[in-house]
Amino acid sequence: MTLDWQHRWDGVREPLAAAQVEAFKKLQPHATINNQMVLTSAPGNAGGMPADKIMAQITAGTPPDVVMLQSTLVAQWAVQGAAMKLDDLLKRDKIAPETILYPALAKMAQTKGSYHGLSQLTQGDWSYLYMNVEALQAVGLDPRKPPASWDDLATQSTRLTQKSGDSFSRIGMPTPAHGGLGFANWMLLNDGQLLTDDGAKVAFNSAQGVETLEWMRDFTNRVYGSKAAVDRYVTEVQNAATSGQGTNANIPRYQGKIGMWTETVAFFFIMQNEATKFNPSFQYGAALIPHNTKNTRAKPQYLADVAWLYFIPQGSKKTDAAWEWLKFLTVGEGNKLFVLAQGRPSPVQKFNDDPEFPKVNPHWDVVKEALTSAVALPQTPVWGMVNGAIGRAVARVLNGESSAKEALGQAAQEGQQALDEVRR
Repeated sequence: MTLDWQHRWDGVREPLAAAQVEAFKKLQPHATINNQMVLTSAPGNAGGMPADKIMAQITAGTPPDVVMLQSTLVAQWAVQGAAMKLDDLLKRDKIAPETILYPALAKMAQTKGSYHGLSQLTQGDWSYLYMNVEALQAVGLDPRKPPASWDDLATQSTRLTQKSGDSFSRIGMPTPAHGGLGFANWMLLNDGQLLTDDGAKVAFNSAQGVETLEWMRDFTNRVYGSKAAVDRYVTEVQNAATSGQGTNANIPRYQGKIGMWTETVAFFFIMQNEATKFNPSFQYGAALIPHNTKNTRAKPQYLADVAWLYFIPQGSKKTDAAWEWLKFLTVGEGNKLFVLAQGRPSPVQKFNDDPEFPKVNPHWDVVKEALTSAVALPQTPVWGMVNGAIGRAVARVLNGESSAKEALGQAAQEGQQALDEVRR
């Protein structure tokens, strides 16, 4: 039997997807996986997946059998009847995602209390503060003692930052809203809440939200003078970076022009494959991003806003075989094979206790701590619109065009309108 499998694993991860197919073939010799890498930037894509095209296939009754899609869109398609409900299959095979997976991931795979997909990776967790060891040591900072508070973060960024005329020759962590961690993530680290638990109402225009946005503004101005100044520098060093086998945004990090930065867990694997090409002696440190210790209620907690799921489109003619392949990719050995090769965690908790993982990633204790501190965002297909309104508010405040309270109030009105429209 042949199954059509659609995903977006290009580049260095394409051979890892092929290895999953080969491993499954050994378990299921009669199964053939039509391995389709469909990454696209064409109109109608969602996270690089050709969502409009896939929906057209489902509507026509000729869907692929297993598909990779972001959890927010799977939630929308589940409501529309385009994603198959998995509850009966899970019950039949005695699989309980809420005990096998990390709690945030199990929650993100559900729509109206039912599972319509399973996580193939952990959530998009912007939990990590990465540090260029050479840059820190040059100014007397110990990478083994990373910032433990927001004040520490500003202090260390200030020490790392070196002026050069009207610009810089090195900076610490780019302003808290520049590429990487944004307001939504920082607010959780200040005991904030983005949406109500049912996802029906905005909740970010609170005292914690105002305080967080004011801190982002003050950090930027204290360390760099203005958002415009640090934005200009980051653009300069990225434009000056030679691309070739690396990513322009990353090369200045490897070369010590940016001393600290925030990124996801995927960056461990990215660094392994490109860092030493641009700095043969590159070394890095990694820690969890600190919370606001001045707020006694705040604690380390990291936003799980979206996760990549595998799901079976409604109308698949090969449900049983598709389910076996989906299980292998998400809660089976195929998942472990894929993530271990990248030194990144599995959504399956027990897999991450395998002693092989610390051998691939020396910061494995940091990774596991981040996973247990994840907080799931209620899944809504309009989160992008809500977050877009927040982004515009942040820009106005950091550019000195509005107060934090006024800007968040405007963003809350825009965000609530989007949430109300999707629920009609």
